[in-house]
Amino acid sequence: MVAMISDTGYLQAIMRPVHDLITVNFTRLEKVQNKSNRYFWKCSHCGDAEGSRGAQIQGRDNNLPNHLKDCLKVPQEARKDACIFLSNKVLAPLKYCHRWVI
Repeated sequence: MVAMISDTGYLQAIMRPVHDLITVNFTRLEKVQNKSNRYFWKCSHCGDAEGSRGAQIQGRDNNLPNHLKDCLKVPQEARKDACIFLSNKVLAPLKYCHRWVI
C-alpha cells in the first residue's frame, strides 16, 4: 500500500492494483481479521469442490500463484502464467545485485 497527500491535505491510502493472473483465476472473499489489510481468495477452478485447498487462501506471499502452480484443476495456460509470474518475482531483485553472484 502506498500513501499520498490528497488535494484536501489529508493522508490517503492507495491500494496496489491486483495482477490479472489473480483476478482471472480467483474470487476475492472477506478481509483477513487482522491489521494486514489482506483478503482471503477462492480458486475459480477448484474452490467449490468439497474439502478443496482452494476454497479459502490467504492472499499473502506467493500463496495464490503457488496454488495455481500446484492445483490439479487449473488449465495448462494458467499454470504456465503462474510459473512465469513466480520466476519474474524471483529474478527481479537479481537485476540490481552485484555482478558477482555466488
